[in-house]
Amino acid sequence: MNRELVSRYELWLHKGGALALWAGVLIRVGWGYAMTRNLWLLDSQIATVSLLLAALYLTGSFVPRSYGSSVSTLLGGLAWLTALSLLPRYGWPTTQMANWLLVFAAALMLLTLLVRAILRRRWYGQLRGHGFVWMEEWAEPRALYARLLALRVMRSLGYGQQ
Repeated sequence: MNRELVSRYELWLHKGGALALWAGVLIRVGWGYAMTRNLWLLDSQIATVSLLLAALYLTGSFVPRSYGSSVSTLLGGLAWLTALSLLPRYGWPTTQMANWLLVFAAALMLLTLLVRAILRRRWYGQLRGHGFVWMEEWAEPRALYARLLALRVMRSLGYGQQ
């Protein structure tokens, strides 16, 4: 039973898209602060990045594999495009948004990070004490982050290493 729990394109689009978004924000903030002592982040960028990251993390935590691949592809591609659009200084709408919307978007992203950490501990507890075949069957239909955790646990036990 040697199934592929996480495909390369899913990993590249979903996880890579989230990392690219974080990197885009850090590059934009760092470059802007180094050049002009300003953060260069617009309200629309803060809200978009926060909501997109929250959607990526919620999808990776809750959407099962049957639907998760297509949703991860869509959201991951959107994350890559958003990350690339953060690099130029201009091109985003400069209208000011309501403060409650920015706080809501940031709070939603932080809440999804908390939920993701709680689910990771729960899944790890379910995996503990079981063998390779059971872990593989347990992880097969689950969401992306559950499959990634099962893959990490199996590799730490020595399975799947050539």
